[in-house]
Amino acid sequence: YPDSMRVVEGFTSDLDQDRYKVLIVKYNPNGVILWVKHLGTMHLGSEKILIKTDLLSNVYVVGPFNFNTFSTNVDSIALNNVCANTIVKYDSTGKTIYTKCIVRDYEIYEMCSMATDNKGNVYVVGDGFTTTTYDSITLKSVDKWNSFIIGMSPEGNNLWAKDFEGSANSVTTDVSGNVYVGGSIRDSSVVEINQGKGNVLSELFLLKYNHRGRMLWAKRAKGVSVSSVSTDESGNVYVAGEFYSRSVVFDSITLNSPDPANIFLLKCAENGNTLWARLGQGVYRYKRNFLTGDSLNTTNAIC
Repeated sequence: YPDSMRVVEGFTSDLDQDRYKVLIVKYNPNGVILWVKHLGTMHLGSEKILIKTDLLSNVYVVGPFNFNTFSTNVDSIALNNVCANTIVKYDSTGKTIYTKCIVRDYEIYEMCSMATDNKGNVYVVGDGFTTTTYDSITLKSVDKWNSFIIGMSPEGNNLWAKDFEGSANSVTTDVSGNVYVGGSIRDSSVVEINQGKGNVLSELFLLKYNHRGRMLWAKRAKGVSVSSVSTDESGNVYVAGEFYSRSVVFDSITLNSPDPANIFLLKCAENGNTLWARLGQGVYRYKRNFLTGDSLNTTNAIC
């Protein structure tokens, strides 16, 4: 976040046993509350919400909010109660810029990760189990767990959207506005990649798109799933995730593990070439791995 602000989300449970009120609170660096927003309610078991800021200190919040059980509108912007996942954008003063429904199939799709770029565009990835519609774009599912990425302009208008078989767990951007999606994706579901026929499970783990939604490259490795993706100011890409074998190959680098399930940290150049890879000190057991960085291009992995 910018140094002048800290934004956190939270829940209060004074309604009943299966619903929460959702609060967004902005603090200054000294811990003084600047503003508080109520985002309706959420059902117990669907507590996951996403929150991000951009370079102008705008705040983006995504989640399965039920506005009509708590208030009839969000800052005078009405929203239909049939929406399953909603994005709300606030400016730095807490004024609502837009409220938009992302997915209308309740409890079918889960939002997994969100990122902003230096132009104020926002990107969201999620998983689901049914065909749904985002604006005029149909996000398809073929009786499998599918994923998608959607892009929105600073005004909340649709930029582009993609769907693919598998799981998309993380999204990030770089200084040039390119977009990276990490997860575990079936090769045959990515139309831009012509690798021939066949069903190859969990081979594509990192996809790079330009700001217009054109795929630039994809990374593959057997049995790999990505939990977190980050970039630095030089355009390098850092990936944290898991693999499910005694060894995994990233280009010319092989990681050998004493256990068939382990964690890794990977650095790739802007063109997708692997620069280095490290094996985690420990065994993956259904945990998430997260990446963060600083202005010195130092990357920290929390596994």
